[in-house]
This record gives sequence, C-alpha cells and structure tokens, in this order.
Amino acid sequence: MDIWGVLFLALLLSALVIGGLAVLAPRIGLTDKPGGHKRHGAPVPLAGGSGIYAVVVVVLLVTFALYPEQHNLILSLLLASTVLFAVGLVDDIRPLGVRVRFGTQGLAGLLTALWGGLMLKQVGALFSSDVIMLGALSLPITLFATAGVINALNMVDGIDGLSGSLSVISLSMLAVIASRYPDAEVYLLLTLALIGAVGGFLLFNLRCFGRHKAAVFMGDAGSTLLGFLFACLFIGLSQEPMHVMSPVIALWLFVVPLFDTIATMLRRVWLGKSPFRADRSHMHHLLLDAGFTVPQSVLMLAGLQLAMGLVGLAAWYYSLPDVLMFAAFVGLFGVYFYLTSRPWRLVPALRALHRSLDLPLTGVTEVFIGDLPKGDAEHALRRLLGNQVGCCDYRLYAYDNGVTGRRTVYAVAPAGHPKDAVRMIRDIKARVGEGEEIIVRQFVPRDARNDRRNDAHQVSRDQRRIERRGGRQRRLDQRGPPLGSPVLVSENPELQSNTESLSAALVADEAPVDARKTLSG
Repeated sequence: MDIWGVLFLALLLSALVIGGLAVLAPRIGLTDKPGGHKRHGAPVPLAGGSGIYAVVVVVLLVTFALYPEQHNLILSLLLASTVLFAVGLVDDIRPLGVRVRFGTQGLAGLLTALWGGLMLKQVGALFSSDVIMLGALSLPITLFATAGVINALNMVDGIDGLSGSLSVISLSMLAVIASRYPDAEVYLLLTLALIGAVGGFLLFNLRCFGRHKAAVFMGDAGSTLLGFLFACLFIGLSQEPMHVMSPVIALWLFVVPLFDTIATMLRRVWLGKSPFRADRSHMHHLLLDAGFTVPQSVLMLAGLQLAMGLVGLAAWYYSLPDVLMFAAFVGLFGVYFYLTSRPWRLVPALRALHRSLDLPLTGVTEVFIGDLPKGDAEHALRRLLGNQVGCCDYRLYAYDNGVTGRRTVYAVAPAGHPKDAVRMIRDIKARVGEGEEIIVRQFVPRDARNDRRNDAHQVSRDQRRIERRGGRQRRLDQRGPPLGSPVLVSENPELQSNTESLSAALVADEAPVDARKTLSG
C-alpha cells in the first residue's frame, strides 16, 4: 500500500470539495451564523463535513472492490455514514432536536453492529487479570460508546482548528497500530484516508498562512461522521477478529475529547443544568479566558493529546496491564475535572503561566507600569519608555489602598497590538535599574466572568470585595475629585512641562491644573 499516495489523494479530494462548496454554501443556507456563545463575527460556510464524506465514500468503494470478504463491514459503514452525514447536513441548515440526533446515531450504531459485526464484546481486564465480557450488554454498551465518541468530538469542536488537529493526532496513532497487522488493511486504508481528509479540512480551518479566522467550519455533518468513524475504528481494532489493541488504549488515543466532554457534562449536571446545554466551560474556552490566543490554545491541547496518545502507544507496544492504564486514566481525569470545575482558580493560574512565557494576551493593546517612584514618577516613566514618541500617550495614576493604607503610582501606556505590547514590556524591563522594583505587565481589564466572588462563597466574598475594591483612585488632571481616586498624568503626546507640580500633586494628593509634557527629546 502506498501510504503517502493515499494521504495525498485524500487531502486533494477533500480540499477540492471543501473549496468548491465553500463558495456555494452561503447560497443554500449552509453557514454557521454568529450568536449566543459563538464568537465569530460573520456567517462561516459549513463545508468541512462534505469534504470528509466525499473521501469516505471513495475509500469505502475502493475497499469494497479490493476486499470482497469484508463486504458486510464496508457496506454497513457506507450506509451508516451516509445516514449520519445526511441528517447532520439537515441539522446544519435547520437545527434538529436532541432525540432526532441521538436516534440517528443509534441507527448508525445498529447498522454497523448487527450487519458489520462492529460490537463491543469485552472491555479488557480493567479491575483484575480477568477480561470483562459484556455478554447481553454488548449491544447497548456498543450504542452508548458510539454515541459517546460522536458527541465527544462534536462538543470539542469549539475553536478553529481544534477538532481537526486532535483528530489527525489520534488517527495517526491508530494508523501506527493498524500498520503492524496485515489483516487490518481495511482499517488502515480508512484511517489513512481520514487523515488526508481532515488535513484538507485543516487547510481552510486552521488560523495559518496569514489567515486570522477559519474560512470554513466542519459542521455537525462533519463532526458526527468523523466521531462515528472513530468509534468504528476503536471497536474494530480492539475486538475480535482483529483485536490488535486493548479497549483501554482507545481511551488514551482519544483522551482530550473524552476528558473535556465528560468533565463539562458532569459540571453542568452539578450546577443543575442540562448536560447538553451549550456554554463556555470547555477547556479551550478557559484557555481563551486566560489570554491564550486560538492558535496557542489549539497547540496546547494538541500537545496534551499527543503526549497522552504516546503514553497509550507505549502501553500498547510494551503490553502494559489494562488495570494499570485504566487506573492511570481515571486518576488523570480526576485531576482534570478538579481543575476545570474551578475556573476561578484555573484561569488565573493559566494567566500566570501565559505571562511567565511572555506570550501576548488576546486583545491587549496597553502596558501596565506599576510601583513607580512617588516623588519622581514621570521622570522614571520617561526613562522606562525610552522617550519613544509612539509611547508618549500614557496615563499616570496615583492609587490609595483603603485596606493597607499604601500609596502607589502606576501608568498605562498604549502599545497598539498584543505582540507590540510584549516587545514593549521587554524593552521596559531592560531599562529597569538595579534595586528598582517596577512592575511591568500587559494591561488586562477586569473580567467578572471568572471572579470567584459569587453566591457559593458569600462569607469570604465580602472580604474579597473590601480587599479588591477598598482602594480609591482619582485622575490627576481632574478638578475637585474625592480623596484617593486615580490620577492621570498624560494621555496626550502634547504635554506641558510641569514635573515639579506633578510630583507635588502625587505627594500632596492634589490635582494639578494641567500636568502635560512631551516625551520626545
């Protein structure tokens, strides 16, 4: 089998179909419209699923001709894929109810289980050395597992490039396993074709090649179809007659969608909500809230998927006990659930990680410069900014902390772009003198969504309000403000020279008439 030829042809076919349908989709209403929890600003063509389906049809027809002994399996896959894709396409144009979607997924599972022989009959030795046989529960557990994998991939499809990147990683590892067994050529051919098909989709969906947003989305038709084929591959390779891997290995190869979906649904139930009600509690949403960009979030989650998948591959290669791998999987999920169910702690920790890596925060256009010398704040600020004309339009404040009684002076300077802000911070830090304790970071406005002060923490909420809101600020260039409000020194490049008056105002808590001066020269 020419592996690279299969990958290239599948990628080419997928890209051609998606590119053509992306032009046609808006005319037939096949677009994802913004609104609700969706953040894209304009309708996006839902063309990704069509490219994947086209590749699936072609590869199944080819395998039908090459492997006549597998006709039942191939025909069941083709029919089930067609039903799922058709219903998903209708759902993309006019949303269907949960019962219709689950009913279709159950029908597809029945077709491949009863006609194609893809049924979970054992789940491995999860608790001891004895393999757990499902017996009469084989069919219902097969249907449940199939629906679970489908919806796991569907729910993780929340930001540009994520579901496709995770899928390529999982499929690549499945291809490694299937390639070691000649009898698994049908599964290997399907896996390689799916890698190429998803690769063609990622050409339009990833934020790359200078593109700042996805050109197409996968849609329910694509994510449902792809999730279903994942389930079929996992079942086919882990059960007789193939049985080339243990079922627990499939968990590790699909770890991020499983972790994220189960944790999100449990959290919704815990909060008294429907487990299928869309919200922004997925891990990729938390990463965005912490300031990571979409490409950074995709890279982090893809890295996690790759790392956990390699652990699963190592366990398969060295034939590690199922009970050990299952216990490790459950333990890691417990950690994941604990962290994601406490976004008020996780998001600040992720933000600190982001800051330590000197990565630009999404939407940040200003730089915070804190703990400036109270007696000579503006001279210190001019030195730190390096007399850059582009940075002279700053704002300078005095701040009185009502709890600690401590007075500080800080500035907010414009940077223009998140990447420029990072470069500006590095330049400022390089100018900080020995012994100076100047705080420099990206200026992020308060976001109440992740504020820990809520009704569940009423006792400590008031104390936190005092600690965080007790300080009062006033702007320096305003007349007659109350004691302890923020003080703005400059927000205009045309500032009149009055450093002594400004310094006196900062110390005496009085607002100067006009403390403006030029930073050039």
